[in-house]
Amino acid sequence: NYEKALFNHYRALIIYDSIADTLGMARCYNATGEDFLDLKDYYSADEYFHKALDIYTAMGRETETPSIYRNLGSMYKDYKIFETAKQYFRNAIEIDSSNNSLTGLAIDYNYMAETEYDEYRENNHRANIINAKRYCDMAYAKAVELKDSAYLFYAIKNSLPICLDYASFLDSTARQQLLDSCVHIYHVAMTYVKENGYYSSYYMLENCRAKHLLLNHRYTDCLNHLESIRKPNDLIEEEPIIDYDCYIDCYIAMDDYQKALEYKKMKELSESQEYFMETALNSSKSSTKEEYEKMLRQQLKDKKNRELMFNEHKKRVRIINIS
Repeated sequence: NYEKALFNHYRALIIYDSIADTLGMARCYNATGEDFLDLKDYYSADEYFHKALDIYTAMGRETETPSIYRNLGSMYKDYKIFETAKQYFRNAIEIDSSNNSLTGLAIDYNYMAETEYDEYRENNHRANIINAKRYCDMAYAKAVELKDSAYLFYAIKNSLPICLDYASFLDSTARQQLLDSCVHIYHVAMTYVKENGYYSSYYMLENCRAKHLLLNHRYTDCLNHLESIRKPNDLIEEEPIIDYDCYIDCYIAMDDYQKALEYKKMKELSESQEYFMETALNSSKSSTKEEYEKMLRQQLKDKKNRELMFNEHKKRVRIINIS
């Protein structure tokens, strides 16, 4: 209950202020910012993160700041302002590197990998997927140094979707080798999930398995696997996560544009965006490749409008860089 957590942190702030515990206030500001971040209130989250950052900076407590930089980076990552997000994560990396914090670096590199991958999925730039793979490898190396199974799982779990997309940029032999290694990654990660009850990652891993089948041109097996994921599972409380993109890509590969368009509309409805809902309800019933491409062009136009909104937001937010 984020609202309850927020209320408790407000109460704690009053107490820390009354006893002049500045360090306690800084930590509480950061925690309050995390509450606002969970509530998607980015304006308030930014305000409280910077309050914490200002206190730590004034106190010379630089070692306390990486967690705040990660929080700020996560906020801009969610907001799809990727360059700003990466700058904050770089700030965290610089401090954690100077302090030789293996734990911090393992987390930082994973965040950078996720951000590069999100940017790749948004813009389809090759440089982003290459960087995502590089940071995944760095995160895994730090997790190995830590000898911590949880950090190893985190690194492996993050690497699977990135490796699947990275494979498309390799020659046929290297591509198949990487795809084969993804099967091993999948089994290692799924074993950890089942042994530790970490079922929040179950659907993500199973969707990666479906994508692996897609990339190996096993389209019928891919669709069957996607359908099996949607069946009720008594071990998992969460609702199944449907990988609409995998459905869409699979049907396009099979030249079934009617089904591809159907899942494209389902994806748009699931994102709960009013514009996309209206598009799905009012669009033509035809199922040609031309209509599918027309919808993609409209989505690109909408993305540009969203970027204009993001740029307006950037003007009012202070960005801290470490010199």
